Amino acid sequence: LGQGLLVWHACRKRNEGLDLDQLADWVENNKLRLCHWVTVDDLDHLKRGGRVSATTAFVGGLLNIKPIIHVDNDGKLETVGKVRGRKAAMEYLVKQMVETGSAEDNETITIAHGDCPEDAAALEALVRQRCPYVKNVITGYVGGVIGAHTGPGVLVVFFLGSKRCPHQRSCSRQRTHSNDSHNEYICKNGIKCTPHSHKVWPGMLNGT
Repeated sequence: LGQGLLVWHACRKRNEGLDLDQLADWVENNKLRLCHWVTVDDLDHLKRGGRVSATTAFVGGLLNIKPIIHVDNDGKLETVGKVRGRKAAMEYLVKQMVETGSAEDNETITIAHGDCPEDAAALEALVRQRCPYVKNVITGYVGGVIGAHTGPGVLVVFFLGSKRCPHQRSCSRQRTHSNDSHNEYICKNGIKCTPHSHKVWPGMLNGT
């Protein structure tokens, strides 16, 4: 549904009169504005995939921790936050849309879920409440690969934002090495990331 949303916007641009070359340019210039915000309901599948340790999955389950994941500019899944409870996780996803989405680009958005249509409907209702400019919400199931990786209960919201990387324009530099490529950025939420890729460091989910 994420790629489908980009195609949907391209079709709208075609209807506005853009030719094939102009459409190709538009897609290329806007592909990194397509935001994917994800939360999972069960840490066991992330444990099986090697993304979290058995200890993290066990303790996280006891504390009802829900990781927040997004797709970075390289197309990789990154854990960028953690909250307690399903409702808080939905709030986090919608907050990203409120902060980076726009009324002009998001009359139509998409939501994908892993066999949890009730939760998808609740997420849609929250989107419509916080973002009244959204007129159409296309909802569907995640694919088999993502479903196997995240397990049942995954929720994803797709929209066009002003940026994809959650650390963009929010990092303050901390010079920790003489080699510039090894210096750290300390983001507003306390996450360390590298100066070039802004990738979240391992261990973020368990607080290390």
